[in-house]
Amino acid sequence: MKNLKIPVFWQAILVVIISYVVLDNAFPPLLPLTLLVQYMIIVVIGVLLYYSFEDERWAEFKQPIFAVLRDDDKTVARWGFLILIPAIISYTVYGLVKPSNEAPVELRQVHPAPPSTLKVYNKKFDLGSLENPIRDDILATMATDKESAWQKYDSAVLAGRDVYYENCFYCHGDLLNGKGHYAEGFNPQPINFLDPTIIPQLQESFLFWRITTGGPGLPKEGTPWNSAMPVWHEMLSENDVWNVITFIFDYNGQVPRIWDPEVSKIVTGMKDEVLAKRKNIKGLALYKFRCEVCHGEFGMGDGIAAERMYPKPRDFSLALFKYKTSPGTQLPLDKDLFNTIKFGLPGTGMPGWESAMSDEQINSLLPILKSFDLTWAWAPEDADDDLFDDEGRYTKTDFNVVSDNEPLTGQIAYSDESVEKGREAFLKSCKECHGREGRGNILSGKKLENDWGFRIWPRDLTKPWTWRATQSTAKGEGERDETIKSIYSRLSIGIPGTPMPAHRAVEEGNTDPVSLDDRWHIANFVYSLRDTTVQPVDGPVVTGMKLTGSLPTSLEDERWAQAPAVTLPMVPNIIKEDRLFTPLNDAITVRVLYNDKDIAFLLSYGDRTESRPGIDYFTELQDENLDMHADAMAIQFPKENAYEVRPVEKPLFRHGDAKRNTTIWYWNAGSIEPEKRESTTLLDATGPNNKLEPRLKDRSLKSTAGWKEGQWQVLMTRSRKGGASGDVNFDEGQFIPVSFANWDGSNGEVRARHTLSTWYWLMLPPELDAGKVYGMPAGFALFFFLIGLLIVNSQRKRV
Repeated sequence: MKNLKIPVFWQAILVVIISYVVLDNAFPPLLPLTLLVQYMIIVVIGVLLYYSFEDERWAEFKQPIFAVLRDDDKTVARWGFLILIPAIISYTVYGLVKPSNEAPVELRQVHPAPPSTLKVYNKKFDLGSLENPIRDDILATMATDKESAWQKYDSAVLAGRDVYYENCFYCHGDLLNGKGHYAEGFNPQPINFLDPTIIPQLQESFLFWRITTGGPGLPKEGTPWNSAMPVWHEMLSENDVWNVITFIFDYNGQVPRIWDPEVSKIVTGMKDEVLAKRKNIKGLALYKFRCEVCHGEFGMGDGIAAERMYPKPRDFSLALFKYKTSPGTQLPLDKDLFNTIKFGLPGTGMPGWESAMSDEQINSLLPILKSFDLTWAWAPEDADDDLFDDEGRYTKTDFNVVSDNEPLTGQIAYSDESVEKGREAFLKSCKECHGREGRGNILSGKKLENDWGFRIWPRDLTKPWTWRATQSTAKGEGERDETIKSIYSRLSIGIPGTPMPAHRAVEEGNTDPVSLDDRWHIANFVYSLRDTTVQPVDGPVVTGMKLTGSLPTSLEDERWAQAPAVTLPMVPNIIKEDRLFTPLNDAITVRVLYNDKDIAFLLSYGDRTESRPGIDYFTELQDENLDMHADAMAIQFPKENAYEVRPVEKPLFRHGDAKRNTTIWYWNAGSIEPEKRESTTLLDATGPNNKLEPRLKDRSLKSTAGWKEGQWQVLMTRSRKGGASGDVNFDEGQFIPVSFANWDGSNGEVRARHTLSTWYWLMLPPELDAGKVYGMPAGFALFFFLIGLLIVNSQRKRV
């Protein structure tokens, strides 16, 4: 092996191959093909320059090439290269010229240079010299009274924590990692404060600028304007902003960039003291640090963040846990609590803590949760003794939990026959709450509440991404099997504290409400419901399909089933007042058909109620704490002038901005009392702070809509030509920005209180130009094949 030497030529080939693999796979988001080709050309040129620098090395490099071109015994290899090289070039050209529906790559500067000055709070700030006044006050006090300085620091961190969890964690997450429960609906994703290459590299004045001015405050270098960052100076005080900046650095154990070395040294020393106190933090201290903001000081689910959360954080004092594997009313197993803490609950504010807590730390929390109500069966026999020592460590571990796992016996294999039997059993036992199609539209007429008195809705079983602790993370067949077992367990055990009952007998000897076989059949059927809904995918493009005749005018037209469908995430407007924090709808499915003249959008989304004020049945289900408004839906496009520059300049996705106006197609379901017919309106938007202007005389937008079995379908049709109003022209082959908004009237959503999407791309595929798509690659292949023949002929003559 010591004498192994790779020939120079093959060294070069190896470098090129490794470069391609790295460039194609190692840099997310993946490079577009055009950029990859440019980089590979640079790599090849660099390799040739390196090996041609020395005559001896260059001669060694060329030797195998000349051998293939000249030697009689290399005929097969010679013809192989003559065919292979033109084929590779032809394939590359084909990849460059073929029509693509993949979203165009958008490059943006993540941290653009801030302006020199900033005007907010009726003040003018010099960002070059601006420092955190709260940190300055703490440092000044530190010089004379260290204890008072730490009190000020703790007070600022606590105040910043409250601001963060009341306003910021919905996007940036409980762990500050940019994975809040609404983060998936935004592109780009919220910033990860834990990343050591981001926050510690920034001055606090930079963060003050970004927080106070939000997405609209980004300079041109920060485009495209997808950022959902609110303009926080409109909602938070100056002191709030500085406190939350202080909290972010404290929570992460980081230090901002500080130019003064002496000040930086003091701040770093304080950081080291904070981290020393948190080293191997466990038990009650860990609970206070990580859990108290949601679950409250005494575990009653009343933390600072709880008011704006749906579902609410768990109240540990009632000893009721929804997701467990122990049967009936038995208390959850330790592994149930452990798994909930470690892996979290999707679709809620409860994150998985596995990246922030060790298993040992998670286990140290279990007796804390159990201690919040000492009347539980799992409390220690000597419950009257002190439970915590002087340092707040829990002293008792002898909780006698006697719960068992719910038995998983008699599983019936997933099959069409079982699914059909499951449907029949589901309609007998489950439809009153979950509806006939499993979308959670209540048929019983009863308003549902949990044991804490909060209004809740049955799960939409067609959306597995919203399932809390039932959807398995396994892959392939294993995922289906494990998920069905979890559905069976949930069906058998129920969800304690909610109207979801156990469907097996709690007491020995009693008859099961639903038989063992039927529970397995129902589990198989519930799993199959995901096939009735288009599941979300990453980075979707809304792709239209062209028709030669007229477009559908009804929701039932069979041609809609042929149209490409894409499901997009929806998030609540937590960006600008009046904000919405507890939405019920989280997705919309879009289909687009068009012909030479018009374009039609079919929008489908789950909605458990048909909200039209005055409607009889659904008025009885209405939450008495909320006013019912009409359901509504909207589509937003930029004006045609957005295409005067390339790449397309996207407007701010909430109603555009002063330079980049938008057009909104708006549909409203109307009301029964007072009588108001279903309607559509075209609206012109000029920015989030400006009033929308309706086009009262424009009747060019047509619509029809219908609600059925927990789902609205809204069909909107209009001309592809924008006309004199300056609206977008729906041209083929053009990526067109599009976004959506939805109002669930039964959830009190009206005006700014609604769900929305960020910008996505709409693509109407152009007609295939066969001459370009196939002719160009063939022409390049022929050209390089002939060049190859000429080179071979020239070299053979030299022999």
